[in-house]
Amino acid sequence: IMDKFKLQKKVISKTKNAFTSVQQEMAIMKKLDHPHIVKLYEIIDDPKEKKLYLITEFVKKGNLEKKVK
Repeated sequence: IMDKFKLQKKVISKTKNAFTSVQQEMAIMKKLDHPHIVKLYEIIDDPKEKKLYLITEFVKKGNLEKKVK
């Protein structure tokens, strides 16, 4: 689950914020089909809550977000 408002506020460069970066990443992930890459099945954009829900395949050893931080 990603907060679109927070992503749009986070600046990466003069022409790019975190939201545009996530959009590019989602477009790439939709096209990928590889046994060593988590499969992205669906993206749910909830305009009321301003959240993005990424529906991916189950990862046995837990949440990747905890490992990346």
